[in-house]
Amino acid sequence: MSSSAAVPERATDRCADLLGTLDEITVIGSGAAAATATRILRALGATVRAVDAGRGSIDVRAFDDAPIVLCDVVDCGVPEHFAADVAERAAGLWITISAFGLDGPLGGRPGSDLVCAAASGLLSTVSGPPGRYHPMPGRQALKVAGETAALAVMHGVSELRAGEPALHLDLSVQEAAAFCSIQQEVSHHLYECGGPAGAARYATPSGLFSCTDGELGIVVLDDHQWVRVAGVLGRPELAEQYPSPAARLANRPVIDQVMREWTAGRSKLECERLLQEAGVAAVALRTPEEARALEQFRVRGFVTTGSTDDCPRTHVLPAAVTRRPAPQRWADRPGSLRDLRVAEVTGVLAGPLAGAILGAMGAEVVRLEDAERLDIYRRNGPFAGGVAGPERAAYFAMANYNKRSVSAGIGSDPGLVRRICGWADLLLENVGARRLGQLAIRPDEMFLDAGKARVAVSGFGHTGPCAAYKAYAPNVHAFGGFLEAVRISAGPEARVLTSFADYCASVWGALLAAAWWLGDPGEACDFDIAMAEVVAAKVDDVTPPRPVPPAEAGAVRGREFLVRCADGDVALATTAPTDVRTAAAELGLDVGALSIVRSADAFVLDVRDGTAPQSADVLAAAARFATACRALVPTEVITDEQLAAREFFLGLDHAEIGTATIFALPWKRALRPRTGYRAAPLLGQDDRWMAEELTHTADRRASARP
Repeated sequence: MSSSAAVPERATDRCADLLGTLDEITVIGSGAAAATATRILRALGATVRAVDAGRGSIDVRAFDDAPIVLCDVVDCGVPEHFAADVAERAAGLWITISAFGLDGPLGGRPGSDLVCAAASGLLSTVSGPPGRYHPMPGRQALKVAGETAALAVMHGVSELRAGEPALHLDLSVQEAAAFCSIQQEVSHHLYECGGPAGAARYATPSGLFSCTDGELGIVVLDDHQWVRVAGVLGRPELAEQYPSPAARLANRPVIDQVMREWTAGRSKLECERLLQEAGVAAVALRTPEEARALEQFRVRGFVTTGSTDDCPRTHVLPAAVTRRPAPQRWADRPGSLRDLRVAEVTGVLAGPLAGAILGAMGAEVVRLEDAERLDIYRRNGPFAGGVAGPERAAYFAMANYNKRSVSAGIGSDPGLVRRICGWADLLLENVGARRLGQLAIRPDEMFLDAGKARVAVSGFGHTGPCAAYKAYAPNVHAFGGFLEAVRISAGPEARVLTSFADYCASVWGALLAAAWWLGDPGEACDFDIAMAEVVAAKVDDVTPPRPVPPAEAGAVRGREFLVRCADGDVALATTAPTDVRTAAAELGLDVGALSIVRSADAFVLDVRDGTAPQSADVLAAAARFATACRALVPTEVITDEQLAAREFFLGLDHAEIGTATIFALPWKRALRPRTGYRAAPLLGQDDRWMAEELTHTADRRASARP
């Protein structure tokens, strides 16, 4: 029985004053990446001084006494000697956010949200008709760069505490956008898995289905979910006819037709209720306005109403936070993340990737794996080279690097699990209370009552009327208003082809864990991250596409342009706003023959008469633009020279696969190669290590406590 009732507890809220003990953080720049990082760091309790340096070059000498500097130079770029200036002048931690990083063929070049989205593959994840990509609303490439920049601050602080005298971290927006959008698709090709990438390879039924008043999004992956769907549809015989993913995929038209007939006569909320009551991941498609009005968000304190108006506003933190005074305190302030011990019980993507990030930042992450209930990726693949086996799972290898695996006794030996939880400082989980209970893990008793922390990631959070809802990324995209926001901005045919919610939630999971550890540990913390809140926070500023008549092109100004070419789209950016007519003329395009649409923050230029230019011709004519890039698809991102030069796709030695390629963190030490990465562990390969660790070192911290 948990003893949590005896511990004074503050109400669950959105307060996360964790970083008040850090030195002041100076944020240079006014771009979206800098603004996002500033909001997050302040929400976590840090003291932040914002400096708008304009679009000119940064004088490093003006900040040589600042202990922590976060410098956003995405729009303006930097001169070749910039990294050397920082190395000579910076006294503590300096983090540079640039479009492509500071080295490589494009090192130091300026960029923009649209250009970075194109160069990273993010742009290709919003697709309308085949081959037509659309800007994602809300400047998402720069926003994810801001989120990862806040995480990089934690890494840098940790390394300084570990003994680094000064440190310059080089963060690439191109890499941040790729990290948060196309990992599965790229991994599928790198590991030569064959077949379709993503959950579509065995999800049936899946996608959007029309209801009487809107649409329903559904994702069915496992056999037991399909049995429940068949029961709700009143067609239990379907579960016997198509018992396996392969059988369902082969008969997708038949299954989809039955699903369409069932949803066509019901409202979207009725469909959602009936399927969710059966434990099926199905969610009604909501607009951003409908999402902000949801009781789920209001009850959890994620959406609030401002004091000067009644407009609902989303909170910066997509996590409810429960804080308790710790019954014991460390004798000394914690050191670096290298001192943090994490017990991880996760599955699929968001939780595992959060653990991998923490491991790459130095934490000791131990994955507890029940051999009888393996992660869906270990179990179902896809597998490297198409050869099945739990050690050959491509997506598992991509999301589980820099960890240990303990399997012996997990699920059968409660005493061992208790000892491991006693050894750990933090529990990272996304499996829910029922599964934790089956493993004999009691978060209140083992972590929160002991002054430790838990980071829990779930679709909708652990509180509120939708807490029990089942979800995968497409479901939370629909629930949080993100999918409809994309369609409002890009058109009704647009599809979101990325597990965006998972990737971004993993960044938040690692960020909150690191902030708790590096801040004052005087309180235990329970971080309840809701993936639906992660995506809902990204779409406060969505506008529908607006056609621009050619006659008005000379009066409309912008910085970002997407040109539809015969062989793929080209994204371009200027350093200063220019009118659309001038931009088109510089590219050799006849304004009178163009269809011009403002979509998100960019102008889409499309030749109406069918004589679209070649992308090479547009790139050759773009000399006067600050930067230009073809819109890369995942298979092209793999061969991108800039990412290759910076070792973003990092090959690691693996006992079964040979070389396991991962996405490295989207930052590295400036002008240095990437180091410190290890491939995902084999199942149970650290059983002996864990036994020795528990025997020899489990009590070493107890002697340091008062």
